Order: sequence, then C-alpha cells, then structure tokens
Amino acid sequence: MNEIMNPRKTLASHFFFKNGRLHFSKEIERKVFFFMTMAMLLAGIGVKLGLF
Repeated sequence: MNEIMNPRKTLASHFFFKNGRLHFSKEIERKVFFFMTMAMLLAGIGVKLGLF
C-alpha cells in the first residue's frame, strides 16, 4: 500500500549508486528493454508501410 501512496520512493528504490556507477533493478531493466523493443517494432512497421 505504501508503494501506491508514494511512487517516488518506489522509483528511487530501483536505482542506486555504487562506486560511482548507476545500478538498477532487473525489473526496471526488463521494462526499459521491452519499451525499446516495442519502439523498434513500430518503427520497422512504419518503414515497411512507407511512413518514414
């Protein structure tokens, strides 16, 4: 329930700095790569349809 009340805290818990590097959780990694995959798929469909 606290995650719903304070979304900023949950986002901050997925990222952390260690030895000067940014680390993030596997959940965030999966979401980012899924989004990038869908963007590339839509871009490819757009190219095939002649939109770009």
